[in-house]
Amino acid sequence: NVGKKAKVSVVLFDVTRKEVTTLVNDSKEAGSYNVRWNGTSGNGASVASGTYFCRLLATADDGSRTVETKRMALVK
Repeated sequence: NVGKKAKVSVVLFDVTRKEVTTLVNDSKEAGSYNVRWNGTSGNGASVASGTYFCRLLATADDGSRTVETKRMALVK
């Protein structure tokens, strides 16, 4: 959920904190959005089942920032 117009990034990391892929890297208006991940890395390779972390970073024009990190499990 984006509270006001902001530069938004949604990045996935594995348990070693290695970046897996970037799902969103764009300016967004205030509102709610859905993002779907197809289980692949940034280069299109299928990733293993396991625990991943999804980080949302929203930086508004006034400099305020929102950061949320959620844990998720990929089961194939």
